[in-house]
Amino acid sequence: MRARCDNAIDPSCPLDTYALAMEQPANPASTWDIPEFAAAAALGAIALIIAGATVAGIAVGASQIGGPSGTGETVGADMQYAAQWADILVAIALLAVSGLCWWQTEGWVRGSTGGGGGHDSEWARGHLRRVGAITVATQVELVLTGVGALAGFVGAILFYGSVPAGSDAWTRDIMPAANFVAVLAVAAAGMLITRRVSASAQGGAGALGDS
Repeated sequence: MRARCDNAIDPSCPLDTYALAMEQPANPASTWDIPEFAAAAALGAIALIIAGATVAGIAVGASQIGGPSGTGETVGADMQYAAQWADILVAIALLAVSGLCWWQTEGWVRGSTGGGGGHDSEWARGHLRRVGAITVATQVELVLTGVGALAGFVGAILFYGSVPAGSDAWTRDIMPAANFVAVLAVAAAGMLITRRVSASAQGGAGALGDS
């Protein structure tokens, strides 16, 4: 492959090579890969669900203003309603996004630090910056999912705690408790992965910037 010519007056520069160099931008911007687009779409959908559940919870609480004093049963029901989105499926989806970010980061770091430079380094830095932003958003949603699962568990305790003693209502807390533990375990795994991704992305971008 012939070297790029930057000077049309240079007699050693063929005309076709100079024309090709003039058509190509000096620092082409990196485009979105399919994994990045898929991760951003998943995070956007989950963020929409979280926002909708929050608005719904506020609306339900506001509709009870001026009524009788809230009991543990009504408060628990409202908490469960607002936190019903925070289940294991959402946590698994976020774990998958975390793994996707890790895969993208490792691939770009390995593929762009093997002696290449120029446009390849620019593309790699762009992708690593974008994956870093997706990773931060994933961490935020992992934390919110854990908090939502905890709110659902506490809401179940409050709701079924008003049942007279001696009944088997406590058994209805088992599922919310299991969901909370499962979400917490998956969220912890996702946080560990995303922390590693953030460190790799920052280190890779720094190394490419110094090259």
